[in-house]
Amino acid sequence: MNENFSKGRSTFNKLEEKLARRKHIRALLDEVHTLSEDPYLYRNGIGKIECKLCSSVHNTEYAYITHRQGKKHQNNCRKKYKIKTKEKDINIPEYQVYRIENGWNIKIKYPDSDKEPVVKFISALEQNMEIVDENYKYIVVNMSGYKNVGLKIENREIEEFIEYYDEYSKILTLQIILK
Repeated sequence: MNENFSKGRSTFNKLEEKLARRKHIRALLDEVHTLSEDPYLYRNGIGKIECKLCSSVHNTEYAYITHRQGKKHQNNCRKKYKIKTKEKDINIPEYQVYRIENGWNIKIKYPDSDKEPVVKFISALEQNMEIVDENYKYIVVNMSGYKNVGLKIENREIEEFIEYYDEYSKILTLQIILK
């Protein structure tokens, strides 16, 4: 009987040790990463913990902490960081469009650029922003670090096309005269 008693007691001690270890780990993790400052932590109405970034549900804080250190959460954090840095890099240029007698005059400012912009004429079949209408063609101006600027013009023959980029004021001027 003494053997059974000692076996049961040792199992109880192992369980106590396991619980004590978990408490200790939880205390250490809480000191390093405070849960109150975590932007992805959300406690739902049921009392469970949700990760807003990964859309995962956890029963305990410990489970959430282990999830937060896991591969899935870390990868999602990296993806979100990459998206944020890409969004910051892309600027929207200032532009003005003037309708002249038989055409258009366009001025586009690129204040933070070092290179010259690229101007391209594309047909209605090449673009994928609108429904294809062969009565129009498009002018697209591309500059690295900026969003593309596009202008929809009538699909008539171009009589004169003037492109000038002022490197000092960093303004691109386009003039299109249609027949």
